[in-house]
Amino acid sequence: MKDDIMNIKIQNSGKNGATNTKGTSRNIAEYLQHEDKERRAKGLPVFPFVKADGTPIPKEEVIDKIDRNNKRLSKSDYKFYHLVVAMSKAENLALGKTYEEVFDNALTLIRAISDAYAANLHKAGVDDGNDLEIYWKPHFTRGENNELQFHLHAIVSHRAKGNGPKLSPLTAHRNTQSGPARGGFDRNAFASRCEKLFDELIHYDRQVAETFEYQKAMAHGTAEEKAQQVERLAQENEAGLRAEMEAAFDKRRKRKRQQAEAEELNEALKKGSLVLPTPEKGLAEAREIASLTPDIQECFAESAERLFLDLNLAAIGLSCRSEMAPDGGVQDLLFTRRGQVIKASDLFDEAQLKNLLDRWEAFTGEEPAYKVKARKAARQKEEQFRKLKEALTPETTARKRGLHL
Repeated sequence: MKDDIMNIKIQNSGKNGATNTKGTSRNIAEYLQHEDKERRAKGLPVFPFVKADGTPIPKEEVIDKIDRNNKRLSKSDYKFYHLVVAMSKAENLALGKTYEEVFDNALTLIRAISDAYAANLHKAGVDDGNDLEIYWKPHFTRGENNELQFHLHAIVSHRAKGNGPKLSPLTAHRNTQSGPARGGFDRNAFASRCEKLFDELIHYDRQVAETFEYQKAMAHGTAEEKAQQVERLAQENEAGLRAEMEAAFDKRRKRKRQQAEAEELNEALKKGSLVLPTPEKGLAEAREIASLTPDIQECFAESAERLFLDLNLAAIGLSCRSEMAPDGGVQDLLFTRRGQVIKASDLFDEAQLKNLLDRWEAFTGEEPAYKVKARKAARQKEEQFRKLKEALTPETTARKRGLHL
């Protein structure tokens, strides 16, 4: 198994033992708890089985639901499948620095991958993970140099929820819409989709060589397919080199601009020519301020610090101050010209205002309200996670609830 890309396996076996998928799911469910005892002994959190929506479920209930969802399946039929999603080394690092961060991201991935699995079956009435009998067990083993080797296991029934239609990820069909076997499962498409979901949800910058498409083409593709992937890799390398060069030039230009601004400010102070607007109201002034929006954006973009911002704004006859939100943080900026005050939110769209507030924070240290709100939401989410962990991982709590995890 390569450790530089995401690996997805659909395992099945008719043999006896933990991997037997033609009998009861008890063996595999108990096997998937093999690391729990060791983690408890070390005082580490133990993560339970979870449903497709990320909510926890006891092991015995998992076994009961899988084993009861196999009506009209013969002895030779697979009763369930064992799905494994293993992250690469780089992906593991992107998942988070703490177990809590990793598990929080894992729940997000579980919900998305469950939906992607259901959609890839192309079966009528199976729209998302809620239509499946699928149960996940995160594993957090440690490898060489104590590196996190995070991976997800899932037990997924051969039938849809409620003893619905057969769903096989091992079929050779690809979205067949006619004949006795309709639907299908494209394993390549599923692997690519899981990669894209990881990138979107975890904000991961995947390199060409890390993609399933690249690895598959280089290992098993035609000469033309390999050439296409080599071209993709070359384009990525060229873009990376260009970005590095542009960053170096930007740094140089910024340093020169800062020197020029400092010299300009010194000259203005020496001459006493730094004049701020005088109070005077009028609709015409408001219109004039509105017409200056491109200049305002340029002032924010070109200024290195608050002093230079004030100077640049003063050059076009404006002064600026912040307006605080009731719950904390800067919610708006107020521009004044000859006594006329206009809100930045009336001049700029949401993305432009957000950019101005971020620059204002860099100049003044005053945090934007949207960041304050996001931080509070993150704390609430962290508190919810803490309560969930306390409610689910301690054996004493499990006994009080009569659960056997």
